[in-house]
Amino acid sequence: MTIETELPAVKVKASIPAAEEITADWGERCPDFEPGCFCCQMWAMHDEITELRAIRALIPREAPVDAACGQPVDKPR
Repeated sequence: MTIETELPAVKVKASIPAAEEITADWGERCPDFEPGCFCCQMWAMHDEITELRAIRALIPREAPVDAACGQPVDKPR
């Protein structure tokens, strides 16, 4: 028996703690990365998300287009 379902896309906005919060909750960054260390893993996630945010900021965003005339819209209505 096969059951097929369509699940709606779920958009989740997650936030990574600031460096101060990581230090308070997990401790200072370790001198060498250890894969089994939760502190190292948290700092690695922080670094990766910070890098992705910097890259995303460099990508130009397209202006929204008016559905009726197809022209760019400066501000949403």
